[in-house]
Amino acid sequence: MSSLRHFCSGGISMPAPPKAKKFLRLENINELSLNTVSSNWKEIFMAVPNVKVLDAVINLDPNGLNNFLDSLICLADLQKLRIHLAVPPDVRFFQRLSAPLWDGLPTNLKSLTLDGTYLLWTEMTMLSNLPKLEVLKLKYYAFQGSNWNLDEGGFKNLKLLAIYMTNLVHWYTASDSLPSLEYLVLSHCYKLKEIPTEIGDIPTLKLIELHYCSEAAVTSAEEILDEQQSFGNEVLAVRAFYTGVHFFEMKGEEDEVAIASDYGPDMKYNHMFMGVSENTSCSNSSSFV
Repeated sequence: MSSLRHFCSGGISMPAPPKAKKFLRLENINELSLNTVSSNWKEIFMAVPNVKVLDAVINLDPNGLNNFLDSLICLADLQKLRIHLAVPPDVRFFQRLSAPLWDGLPTNLKSLTLDGTYLLWTEMTMLSNLPKLEVLKLKYYAFQGSNWNLDEGGFKNLKLLAIYMTNLVHWYTASDSLPSLEYLVLSHCYKLKEIPTEIGDIPTLKLIELHYCSEAAVTSAEEILDEQQSFGNEVLAVRAFYTGVHFFEMKGEEDEVAIASDYGPDMKYNHMFMGVSENTSCSNSSSFV
């Protein structure tokens, strides 16, 4: 197996590799895709120390996620990481995982995708100091909450910020945040009131792109473009698609307050739950890739 470069688990249960490091000769693997139930993350990662790309689907289990994050210290060369926290689609409510210790993320990371992790915007600071991070994609409530205050001085080298599906309403940012940003992509941000005007002052910014976002968010992007053009900025472009179109039932801040009152502060609504009646045919359903 010494010539193996890419391994995908395909949803099987992963046992710990043999103790002998050279037994499977996996040290040349540089790309790893794991969709598995495992408590042996450290042993798995120690067997593949040179992995640069890691795509992991993790079941809704606090210990599983914590063990996974703690074990990433074994992958010093990791450059691209995607974490998808799997919440079954038929689960309406679930216990939100408390913020684990994300300080152990490899410092060589250039690209990070979080999918369904349901973190709070106040916990974003733990990612902002990754020194080499250039791409950050937040998908399907990777972060949640109505307010995001982006602190000064973070994300020094970030070039692409993409946010897909969130209940964010108010976004605030400092004048020196995201100093290297080139592309801002927002999708299914139905509740967002506006894009901070400070975003337009980023000298490297080339594109603001919006898909299925609120009319208010699109208007603010157009105002940013108008202001920048008045300053002679001919580089920045704004693109908007399907403004105001809703594909999903979006539970808002009021719903979350009611859920917390009934079930406790850490209980969360599964925004991806799609209730289908018995009389609904497949031809009437919608999907989003």
